[in-house]
Amino acid sequence: MAGDRKAEAMFEKISIRLLETARAVATHIGPLAADTEAACERWLRDPLSHPALDAMNLSELADLPPSALRSYCRE
Repeated sequence: MAGDRKAEAMFEKISIRLLETARAVATHIGPLAADTEAACERWLRDPLSHPALDAMNLSELADLPPSALRSYCRE
């Protein structure tokens, strides 16, 4: 019986901790998701504005497949 009470108390503590963690994660994901969605919309309008391209040197930029960007250049 004492073992059952200990197990129940442990389960309750774990459950509370999981709920607190899930609540904290959900609080931080909301703004992050909105920022990510806005960034995706910007990249769809102007694919050359992707931050990864700013970090590339000239040889890395030269290795990009031209066919992938050709449709955007014609617009």
